[in-house]
Amino acid sequence: MWLLIWSVVLIISAGLLFPAYVLIGSKINIFQESAAIASEKVNTYENVSKTLVQSSQQARFAIEELSLPSISGYIDLLKGIEGSDIRVDRALIRRDGQGIAPVLLSGQAVDRQALAEYRDRLVLLDQVLEVDLPISNLTQDRDIDFNLTVTINNNAEL
Repeated sequence: MWLLIWSVVLIISAGLLFPAYVLIGSKINIFQESAAIASEKVNTYENVSKTLVQSSQQARFAIEELSLPSISGYIDLLKGIEGSDIRVDRALIRRDGQGIAPVLLSGQAVDRQALAEYRDRLVLLDQVLEVDLPISNLTQDRDIDFNLTVTINNNAEL
């Protein structure tokens, strides 16, 4: 008899606790789904955050590039005054923190007079502060291979 009473009590207890078990199980499923959605949103945020940082860096670089002088403008300027007796084969132009660093020009001149005139035309430009023509470039009379160092006036407009 006691066994029968105990089994009835256990069955009634199980019946009373079953709704709580179902409720807890469904809450666990809801929390797992919420945690998965939150985790996905965190991953999306991290990806967007990385992309935003990269975009910001690219924008800063683009803005800095816009504020620097155009190298192609200086190439056109230096080659535009060559004349028929001068041929500039190489122009080494670099940017530094303040603008354009001194420009190295290499080329060939027909004679000393043409090279001196080219140097004078460079000096007359507002964008040029100084032109260094080494004396070694003037040792030959004709077909002179020359190297010039042109100091650019970074305050003058191109």
